[in-house]
Amino acid sequence: MGVQERPMHVDADVETGDNSEKILDLNKFRPYTKSGKIVDFVVWPALFMHEGGPMLARGIAQACNETD
Repeated sequence: MGVQERPMHVDADVETGDNSEKILDLNKFRPYTKSGKIVDFVVWPALFMHEGGPMLARGIAQACNETD
């Protein structure tokens, strides 16, 4: 059985902007069924080769235009 020396890093953190809004970073997440600038919830986290390393797959986040 093989063991990875550096474990992959799963990142579901979302940048927080003014008024505690979670800003959708399109470099890190793809919109799920709605597009917008604010994250409603994370559907699938982003995957990195290791912490601080290159991104393997963007995450998926449900977006909205306004805070509810």
